[in-house]
Amino acid sequence: GLSGWVQDADQRGVDRPTNGAFDVGAYEYVAPATAACETTTLGNIRFGNNSARLTAKAKAQLRVYAHQIADAGCTYITLNGHTSGKGNSALLERIRTKLAKARNAAVKKYLKSQLTKLDVTVTWHTHVFNANDPLYSNSGKNAAKNRRVEVIMGTPPTS
Repeated sequence: GLSGWVQDADQRGVDRPTNGAFDVGAYEYVAPATAACETTTLGNIRFGNNSARLTAKAKAQLRVYAHQIADAGCTYITLNGHTSGKGNSALLERIRTKLAKARNAAVKKYLKSQLTKLDVTVTWHTHVFNANDPLYSNSGKNAAKNRRVEVIMGTPPTS
């Protein structure tokens, strides 16, 4: 896209030089920062009970993440889908796995659409964690904190 092209000022708000080597009339090209992408956990997208539907708040959060990913120049996104619940039956685990995969898919679809708008292409890695790997206790109000997809930006593994 036109990332890097600004009028009158660069990204920092510094006035563009006139009559300088980079003065190209009405526009000045300011090269985007070239800082190396560091693996960073951006945060968690939360979901309702037994739901893979993104809320308006989750979509707003993903739009912010898209800009953070673009600004950092990261090319690798990991999504870790989690569920809450008690019990370890095979049926419950299949249901939870399906739900965690659906949550990952919802986050990936929306985040990918936002990255596409920013002309950013990434490689995706998704992983599913069931209720056996909770971040918080699966009892009471804490169980809701486990209904999430963790979003991590970084660079592809070198192995």
